[in-house]
Amino acid sequence: MACRGCLECLLKLLNFLMTVAGLTMVGYGFYLFVKYKDAADTVMLFSPVGSDQDLIHI
Repeated sequence: MACRGCLECLLKLLNFLMTVAGLTMVGYGFYLFVKYKDAADTVMLFSPVGSDQDLIHI
C-alpha cells in the first residue's frame, strides 16, 4: 500500500507542475500581447511619412 501513496504523491506533484507551467504560458502570452500592442503603437507614432505632401503620386 505504500506504493499507492507514493504514486498519489507523484501524480499530485506532476499535476502541480503542469498547472504552474500552464499559468506561466498564459502569463507569457499576455506579456507578449502587451509588448505587441506597444510596438504597434510605436510604429504608428514614428511613421516615416510626415504628411500627404511627402508622398510621390505617379
